[in-house]
Amino acid sequence: MSSDLIVGEAACGEVSSLVFHDERGFLATVQKSSELGRYYFWFLSDWLREKLSTPFVWVGQYLRDTYYFPLTHPDEGYKHNMKHAAHVRELLTGDQPISNSSAFPQMDEIRRAFTIEKVPIEIKTENQSVIFNLYDIKSIQQVDGKGIRLFLFSLYDNQVQKDGEKAEWKPATIHELGVAPILVLKALKEHGIRIDSLDLFSLGAMAFEGLRHLNDEELDIVPKTMILDRAMSSSYKVAQKQFSFLWAPMMYGAASSCNWAGDPEGACLDFFERFSNGLDGRTVIQIQARTDCYFSGVGAYDKEFLSRLEKLGMHTHSGMFYAPCFKETSHHALSRSLLFPCASHKEEEKKEEFAALFDMESTEALSDALMREVYLNPERSHGSYHQSLVVGGNAENLDILLLRAYATLQSFLTAASA
Repeated sequence: MSSDLIVGEAACGEVSSLVFHDERGFLATVQKSSELGRYYFWFLSDWLREKLSTPFVWVGQYLRDTYYFPLTHPDEGYKHNMKHAAHVRELLTGDQPISNSSAFPQMDEIRRAFTIEKVPIEIKTENQSVIFNLYDIKSIQQVDGKGIRLFLFSLYDNQVQKDGEKAEWKPATIHELGVAPILVLKALKEHGIRIDSLDLFSLGAMAFEGLRHLNDEELDIVPKTMILDRAMSSSYKVAQKQFSFLWAPMMYGAASSCNWAGDPEGACLDFFERFSNGLDGRTVIQIQARTDCYFSGVGAYDKEFLSRLEKLGMHTHSGMFYAPCFKETSHHALSRSLLFPCASHKEEEKKEEFAALFDMESTEALSDALMREVYLNPERSHGSYHQSLVVGGNAENLDILLLRAYATLQSFLTAASA
């Protein structure tokens, strides 16, 4: 690809809040409808509902902080990840001098080719404000008339403000978690930012639980392209994958009773079936790891998932990936720059063939293929920049999510020099 890329000096910092007034009560409605007391004890008084639902709330908080939000009480491994990611962010934003690193090639070029800003989005409701913090990464120049802009959204690093007091945002149910990315989409649209792709990694797929709550007048916030990158299938399937046949139903039952059992796969299908006429022509790209410690085997999406979407008028692409020389238990979390397409593998003496995503070559990294087919593809963007909302997984704060996005930034520079 020929290029007119010119690298200048990057800027970094924090901008003022983007305020979104939730006048229709979107968040409040979801919170009220999923409130445990109303769910189980709707026929009782408010006082009795609150008392009887307390044990369910406690169990839900334990499951949330243990499985969905492990960085709430991080172990030594997570602490190391956060410290390392914060150091890389300081390098990329120019807060520290850069030294050569084989682990992060082209870091100096990336720092000068992109701006990185922290953007608070304030969701104002009737009785509180929720502040979602994003990293806004934008290429300074363009490649053949196309630039990229990534809005990184983590389920951490967010706050709720009420009566002048600010606290850490902790969703009470899986439904409240799911609507968070949807509220971000609404706020960005109100401020004139049209998102071209919704990039969901792992737990980020819970955004489909939030899409359930949209009506037909709000479909214009739904991006034309959706990327499911090693995305969560459902709490039920993950329980089957992670626990024994005795523990699995107990864990799922506990999660379900506390409104912490999600089903992104089912929510995705329900959403597109419900609004198939208004969403015709959307594209769903599914990325799977051949051996995913969470979402392969019994934890994987059904084989008919994409064919059902195609029958509803959606365009679909899928690919199975592996990372050579890395232990298979790590493949779920590895960078896209380390993932390569599977041609075939043997399973129980049977050879199973996989179609390569976008007809990728066997030596092409996933990050490079997505840059070519999605981010720099003029047919997948509304303007001169492809704007993507990237929603991270359960163990990714903003800095770790920035670390994951590094492969995309590097692929942009690679495309520029081709």
